[in-house]
Amino acid sequence: MKTLEKRLFHLFAPADVARARGITPQSVSCPRVGQVRATVDDAEGMPQEVILELSAHRRGGMTLESRCTTTAGRAGRPCAVLAAVLLEVDRRGLLKGIHDQTPVTLDIVAETPADEGGEVEHDEPAPVVPGVVRVRRRTVAGLDGPRLPPWAAELEERRRLVEPAVRSLGVEIPDARKAGGTLVFLLDAAASAEARAAVLRPCRMQLDVAGNATGRPKPIELGPGAVELGDLDRQEREILERLLGAAGAEERSLPTPLERRSIARIVISPRSAAAHVALLCETGRLVVQPEPRRAPDDVVPLAWDGGRPWELAFVVGPDDNDLPRRSRTDDEEESPPRPAKATLTAALVRGSQCKSLREPRAILKAGIVVFADRIARLEAGDAAGWIDQFERRGPIELSSAHCDGLIERLALLADLPRVVLPAWTGWRIESGAPRPKLILDDSPAISADDGADGPRRRGQPRVHLAGRVWFDYAGVLIAADDPAGGAADADRRVLVRRDRAAEREALAALTRHGFGAARG
Repeated sequence: MKTLEKRLFHLFAPADVARARGITPQSVSCPRVGQVRATVDDAEGMPQEVILELSAHRRGGMTLESRCTTTAGRAGRPCAVLAAVLLEVDRRGLLKGIHDQTPVTLDIVAETPADEGGEVEHDEPAPVVPGVVRVRRRTVAGLDGPRLPPWAAELEERRRLVEPAVRSLGVEIPDARKAGGTLVFLLDAAASAEARAAVLRPCRMQLDVAGNATGRPKPIELGPGAVELGDLDRQEREILERLLGAAGAEERSLPTPLERRSIARIVISPRSAAAHVALLCETGRLVVQPEPRRAPDDVVPLAWDGGRPWELAFVVGPDDNDLPRRSRTDDEEESPPRPAKATLTAALVRGSQCKSLREPRAILKAGIVVFADRIARLEAGDAAGWIDQFERRGPIELSSAHCDGLIERLALLADLPRVVLPAWTGWRIESGAPRPKLILDDSPAISADDGADGPRRRGQPRVHLAGRVWFDYAGVLIAADDPAGGAADADRRVLVRRDRAAEREALAALTRHGFGAARG
């Protein structure tokens, strides 16, 4: 056990320590826990009083406050009488409850008589440094000054039993969330995968010393009779209001106020899922359980990936880098070898990055993909159904001799995603803006009187011209009414993927020039 002698005697002069070992206190009492009162005769035979009070410092460690009536003690300096009392306290074990690793600071209170009209100075609180003597000037009445009235002495004694012995001038701002934990939102990956939305469950999690959420998330219900809206802090209320949306008043009915709703889970639509999920990630309130049944305490906070969205792609394999290189002569052109077998699989791509469908924790139909510790956007469009097919049934295997037919069949798909072709196939993918073409052909002319509900307007032509709209993709013509998602030119070995958005914009421009869909 680490005694007070080992902790504090380096602060005393060696001569005072030597004299203290020959001094025996007349009386030593312990009125209450952490307080010691002693009477000791000094070298001249005069009785001196020593008061020790042990208290926990608000900034860590323990403070041993001492008052001594000796000349050195009144000046705030260590003396032999104080050392003798500390030796007796160690011998009796009166303050043996201090842990060995806990720092102890000796605080000697110096006395300053309270003169009439004089000012009393209070020192600013200093940081706790183990073993350092802190001297504070304080007006003390009762030891060697004017005696307190009986009622004042009784009040002072009761105050010391209630208030801490050492007061701190610092301000402590409590964290109200530490008692009940902080509000987080658990991403229900299973429910979100089934629904075309992001499903969140409000939970409470405890905070550690650093303020980070820890432990197992406890599902809660927000609403009357459960966790009231008033129990949340300002940031939690603002986040909840943004998730639920700003409810606007309708003509005939008013929305239910937020304070009256009972909320056990929150379903976010695909249109606003990315914005709301990004908000929760930035505030550190979105978590996921990788294995909720096997390891419910394993909780991973998710970070938002603000990069470009991931896309679904059809990947023809194997990759060129996975094939063995063959030697060639100077007259031969370098071409990658053609494998015996080929595969068609689906993957997530973004720029030069390519990830298998098995790598994400979950791929949500709301346009979100969840990785190990982050969450990002996903743009799959109408081709999202292919993700489920390849996740359940795996890749398609075929002979490499049939790759040409595979690519031609891929071009006929209505919802053709991005396609990744290795060099050994000999095909290339063309991309670019489509050039619309209106070709007037020998389609039957449409009379203005055919199918008209009323009389023909004056100035309206009697016969309309007819034709078809085509889109030119670098020399490959695709009819506007063709349901295929692309086109394959076997002679040039070129695969074209249609830009549906650019085509719709071009078709909308035709109506501004008097063109329209054919009737009849």
